[in-house]
Amino acid sequence: MHSQKKAKDLEAGKPRSVIRWVFLEAFVMTFLAEWGDRSQITTVILAAKHSNGRTIKAVYGSQSCLRQLRSYIIAHYHRHDIIIMAAFAAFKEEIKAGQESIKEEMKVGQESVKEEMKSVKEKMEACQEEMKAGQASVKDEMKAVKEEIACIKENKFEAMEGRIDAVENKVEHIEKKVSSVKEQIEERVDSVKEQIEGNVSSVEHCIEGRVSVVQRQIEQQIDDRVSAVAKEVDKLKKFVATAGSNNDGFKFLNACSSFIEAIDI
Repeated sequence: MHSQKKAKDLEAGKPRSVIRWVFLEAFVMTFLAEWGDRSQITTVILAAKHSNGRTIKAVYGSQSCLRQLRSYIIAHYHRHDIIIMAAFAAFKEEIKAGQESIKEEMKVGQESVKEEMKSVKEKMEACQEEMKAGQASVKDEMKAVKEEIACIKENKFEAMEGRIDAVENKVEHIEKKVSSVKEQIEERVDSVKEQIEGNVSSVEHCIEGRVSVVQRQIEQQIDDRVSAVAKEVDKLKKFVATAGSNNDGFKFLNACSSFIEAIDI
């Protein structure tokens, strides 16, 4: 109770030996660790302001330095619990001040965020208007493009019809030319046939004439030979008939020779 009262007096600023401590959270944890687990002691930055206005600043990192700090505080203020309570009170004030500062900063930040949100909202509305205008423009352009495509299709259809007609006309012209060429070929073939038939007939007549002439010549030669042989036979008959009274052997041989020559011919 006595310690709590002194701590409250220290917070109220009544005792003569009041020192306003500014402890960081790291210092409080390290100071408690000095009385408990020594392995958790770390570097501490301490700033103490006495009632006469003199400021003491020290940096403690080792256990021996921290013991010296504790001895100094105990020698001047004689109570461990008062120092700890004062440290917690100061730390509480710092937290409170920090909370107030954070609240102010948050308030300012909220106002700034509100202004930024408002600005963003206005920008979004402007963007929406621009998007609407852009969509309308795109719709108009798409409509124009569709009309152009339809016009192109119609023109292409008409052009295709014209090309089809031209092709059909060319086909008809080609068919006519083919028919004309076919007729000319048939006429030429008929003419050639007639010429060939005429030539064949003429050749046949010539051949028949030549055959008739040769046949007559052969027949005439045969008739002449037969007549000559008949004459020789008659001579031979006469010679045989007169052979008994005429012993001329040469005449007989000559007659036989003539007969043989006549037969060979």
